[in-house]
Amino acid sequence: TGPSQMNHRKQVSIIENAISSGVDGIGTTITSPSAYDDVIQKGLDQGVPIVAFNTDDTTENPRLSYIGQTPYNAGQRMGREITEYVDDGGKIVLLIGDPGHTALEARMDGTQDVLDEHNISYEAIDTTTDLAQATQNVMNYYNGNQDIDGWFGVSATATAGGVKAVEKLGVKDEIVAGGFDLTPVTLNGIKDGYAKFTVDQIPYLQGYYTVHALYLHNKYAMSPSNINTGGGIIDESNVEKVMGLSEEGYR
Repeated sequence: TGPSQMNHRKQVSIIENAISSGVDGIGTTITSPSAYDDVIQKGLDQGVPIVAFNTDDTTENPRLSYIGQTPYNAGQRMGREITEYVDDGGKIVLLIGDPGHTALEARMDGTQDVLDEHNISYEAIDTTTDLAQATQNVMNYYNGNQDIDGWFGVSATATAGGVKAVEKLGVKDEIVAGGFDLTPVTLNGIKDGYAKFTVDQIPYLQGYYTVHALYLHNKYAMSPSNINTGGGIIDESNVEKVMGLSEEGYR
């Protein structure tokens, strides 16, 4: 369960209701540096174990553990991959769908730190979480900035919007695109040459290990551990295999 769009107030309310209903454990994303601190502490005080998955607080939070990608390191990984396609001194655009989202901002920071080392200049634009709007926002930016070398998303919809923009503009030989996550649009874009790569955070493991950690905590009093689900690269060398696994729900 969860809000249809990022909404801290609604998500906190959902967690509060879960605590009140007497659940045996909660797994939640933490998309704000402070909005979830009190409600998570409330749950722990009432004996409800709470584990963060997919997105964690980048400051301090009382949750028992975090299971997911380390976003800053993943951003660095994307930055290094960008340098394989964009020469030092190049110019790119970073695409973000939810400005202020803790994990996305951390991915952005990691990417930018690598780009700075290679003197690759960048701007960041808000693409929104709507695919059609994201595509249009990227196309609009390109129409006024045709000297750029590429664009790269730090969120799933932003990445997919960037891929669709390459396709609609007909610029796959001029623009390098890539980003994060394994949406069908992005995977098909890599297969068809509209994008070079995407960074995989393995969400299947994020869900699996969260449930497993809560089970072990409740049945055997084992404290949940932090688990990094990685940041592997999907490109033309492995995209078709991953597409099949994605359709089966494993990638």
